[in-house]
Amino acid sequence: MLPIYSAVSFNGLMPGGGTRPWAVYVRDSASRKLQPFVVKLFRASHLDQHPHLAAEVFGSVLAEMFDLPRPEPALIDFSPAFRATLGEPQQRQLVDVAPGLLFGCRLVEGPYAYSRSLPLKKLEAYEMETIYGFDNLILNTDRRPDKPNLLMPDDDEAILIDHELSLSGIRQAFSNLLDGRWEHLYRRHLFYAPLKARGPASNATAFGTFTEYLRSLNPQQILPYHQQLAELDCSLPDFDLFFEYLCYQKANAEQFAALLRQTLS
Repeated sequence: MLPIYSAVSFNGLMPGGGTRPWAVYVRDSASRKLQPFVVKLFRASHLDQHPHLAAEVFGSVLAEMFDLPRPEPALIDFSPAFRATLGEPQQRQLVDVAPGLLFGCRLVEGPYAYSRSLPLKKLEAYEMETIYGFDNLILNTDRRPDKPNLLMPDDDEAILIDHELSLSGIRQAFSNLLDGRWEHLYRRHLFYAPLKARGPASNATAFGTFTEYLRSLNPQQILPYHQQLAELDCSLPDFDLFFEYLCYQKANAEQFAALLRQTLS
């Protein structure tokens, strides 16, 4: 399950993002240490349309299973005592925010933190393939050239953020998959153009690393997170179908890799 931290102080708005995320300090109840976190403020109306919080949680959990770096995730509590410390602009923003715990992740410091620029030349081909495959797997539509949702504080590591627009259209995607088709919006992906530009020879053997991770995936590991979210009344509505979809993808990893290669042909 995700840890639950209590917000202690408001440190300002983060740049970008439709949710107008906040930078806050949170306190770990075990160590009592203060840690800088970014918190998503999903509106109740947003959560009625799409399970953004559940998408963030499962996106982060699955990224770790594919050995893709992502900031430490947590659920954040805005207690009455914390709310009482906020100024009027922040109080107004909270009026439309869904009640209950919020999704947060540890703030990543660095020269590329939360930047829209992305030095692609610093990424290896297999890294781009794995991120492209992972985003297709979780049906993420929000890693685009104009919004990469990657942080690169170090020269050799890309950190994935923002999976709130994942896990939409699972039923149709699964149906297409069973028919041997893949019609996810892959052409919009950040790495579609650079991967496709490599040509048929390189792409004929692409997604080897991704396939190995998919074969070794253990869908059972997401069940405690589903239980936690269900108890908070904010889990994925079609979780059973999503779980079945992941089990199928694991059992048929090479089929999905072949479909991914077809998207680049």
